Amino acid sequence: GGSRTSAGRPAVTEAPEMWLGRQEGRAAIGGKVDVFSLGCVLYHVLVGRPAFAHNFPDPAAFLNLHRRGPDLSAVPTSATSILADMLHYRPERRPTAAE
Repeated sequence: GGSRTSAGRPAVTEAPEMWLGRQEGRAAIGGKVDVFSLGCVLYHVLVGRPAFAHNFPDPAAFLNLHRRGPDLSAVPTSATSILADMLHYRPERRPTAAE
């Protein structure tokens, strides 16, 4: 779901498949969702702002936001690759928790 940041902007910490699952009346939970959420938390810790923040309820805009991925330019170089993988739009492209 969305939560409010200290600045009051909605922050997305939900994997795209979770949101799509709710829209289609089915739940999509599993380890890849947890990896995505952890990536959102790590991004926020490293950069100081949410990976995905928005002010629109439009489904197409929500999905486009995730497809583009977050801006990784402020992420330390040593974490860029793993965060890009953790926050990938497609769950099958994300690492497992064990990885």
